Amino acid sequence: MIQTHPAAMGAAITRGLHDTLMAGITSVRDVGSYATEVAPLVEKGIILGPSIFGAGGAIGITGGSCDACTLPVDFVYSRQGTSTSAGNPWSGVSCLVLADGVEHCRVAVRQQIRRGARCIKIVATGGVLSTTDNPQYRQYSDSELAAMIEEANLQGRSVAVHAHGKEGIMAAIRAGAHTIEHGSYIDDEAAQLMASRGVTLVATRHVIEAGLRSLETLNPETAAKMVAIAEAHLHAYKTAVRHGVKIALGTDIAGSNPASGTAHGKNGAEVGLAVKAGLSPLQAIEAGTMNSAETLGRLTPRKGLVQVGWDAD
Repeated sequence: MIQTHPAAMGAAITRGLHDTLMAGITSVRDVGSYATEVAPLVEKGIILGPSIFGAGGAIGITGGSCDACTLPVDFVYSRQGTSTSAGNPWSGVSCLVLADGVEHCRVAVRQQIRRGARCIKIVATGGVLSTTDNPQYRQYSDSELAAMIEEANLQGRSVAVHAHGKEGIMAAIRAGAHTIEHGSYIDDEAAQLMASRGVTLVATRHVIEAGLRSLETLNPETAAKMVAIAEAHLHAYKTAVRHGVKIALGTDIAGSNPASGTAHGKNGAEVGLAVKAGLSPLQAIEAGTMNSAETLGRLTPRKGLVQVGWDAD
């Protein structure tokens, strides 16, 4: 993403929006792209797509899952969403935002809200699609997490926290995360804490299943991590369901190439995968409707129920 001009990204987004809507998905929460900038065009009817509730850029640490560690550092910094350089034409607009230290983290949250973010996305552990970090390792300190979540809450935004490893999951829950994205190493203790504090799990099983079917298209580091995490992730998902953790559906889809298996428009597969993890069919439907709307916290729209006065999309 960082090497692609925003105009080209915007053009690709229109394909993803169309395919998502044609698949029957009428509203989406986007947690890291230019969708926040595109949302007003959908609202005005200029392009076709679902209603978008975006986070702006996903916020992560230098050297972590949000960093393009294989590229020169000066190039990466020149594209960052918290840059204040007058010579940077995309200052404040990025899919992936690097922020380090409490005050810089506060600025990152404020800048995403300035972009129009309806929620905030924080990357608190290593990732799978990234190449140089470990999904089980934490990537933000307690004080940094607390500052970002506090800042988001001040302006009524819920916080989605990417977290695979248990330490990152526990830290995010204690800091006040609204949702945990992925949750690959949730165990009984973590699930109990999530259930007791009303934290929602967005397991994103689809991206793992699709990745396992197309390992040959992934770089070797990502393919190895995908295989290594798959079984643990399914066990964690089932553990969360067993402990009564609230589930919302999300896919982690971030591409427009149908050949990859992770293209937009495949969102509905997540419903069946939720049933395989232990939800009843009705619970899976609720996870993809009302529960998904409620991931936006205080900004939850009147969507997801068949009820007089609510938005029928």
